[in-house]
Amino acid sequence: MAAEAVLDEPTRAALPVSSPAQRRWPRPGLLWAGFAAMVLLVGIALVYLRFGNPQPRTAADALWSELFTPNRPVLIVPSDDALVLFQEFTKSPVQLDEYLSGTYLSKANLPSIGTASLTSEWFASHQYTSSADLNLALRLGRLPQASKADVETRNARVLRIDDLKSRNVILIGGIGANPWVGLFKDRLNFDVNWDWKAAEGYVLNKHPEKGELPIYRDRVSDGARQSYGVLAFLPGIEGNGEALLFQGTGMAGTESAADFPFSSVEFKNFAQAIGATRDHMPYFEVLLETSSIGGNAPEARVVNYRLIKP
Repeated sequence: MAAEAVLDEPTRAALPVSSPAQRRWPRPGLLWAGFAAMVLLVGIALVYLRFGNPQPRTAADALWSELFTPNRPVLIVPSDDALVLFQEFTKSPVQLDEYLSGTYLSKANLPSIGTASLTSEWFASHQYTSSADLNLALRLGRLPQASKADVETRNARVLRIDDLKSRNVILIGGIGANPWVGLFKDRLNFDVNWDWKAAEGYVLNKHPEKGELPIYRDRVSDGARQSYGVLAFLPGIEGNGEALLFQGTGMAGTESAADFPFSSVEFKNFAQAIGATRDHMPYFEVLLETSSIGGNAPEARVVNYRLIKP
């Protein structure tokens, strides 16, 4: 066992004893240097969190990047639900030229509801849209790509054709709710329609391929309603800019089209099938089928699709 070293009193007394005044403190310059280094590290961390750790890429990023660009404004146009109400009462469709001129309001015999009378002035002064359309507009506006673009939401009734020529445009709703989609009917294979007398939506397949139906009609099966949506990405009016259409045979069908590009698996598989890359999205239209209960469309499946030539 090793012996402990024991200091005798004379030796202990000879050891230097430091007082508080004699202790060495860091120089002020070193303190400032340490503080500056800490601030620099915090700044680097914040920059990394903001820019160095971006959101994960999704299959729809190429689509959003072609729509939301810094050099061209983006116009989002929700549906006109007052127009939908008008057509439900009159049981007749309103064409785009009638909608633009407002002549449809003067031609109809509008009914009375109780003591209230729905006049043309009432429809002309009320602008409504659905909460689902507003949620989609907000969802689009929160996309990272949208932060780089000038994005505006405008009511369909006050829109003009020149607005579509100078902007990339996003139209929400079928032709019965948003007549502006009628400008693209001749360029699409899947034509979304609504029979106001029968209160039934359907999609006309203009050029059926093998195994496809010529018409896809809404139907009820086992208590669930089968509806259809069409998502179309194509050149804008007269080839100016880009256009994205969210259409449906009803609210559930439109919601299925609205949810489709945000789905992680379904849209990824679709993008691969049409040859999309990280930086380019081909023009397309895709027909979707959804089963809804109470107007909610939990999921949709791809029925078929077409590529659109520029």
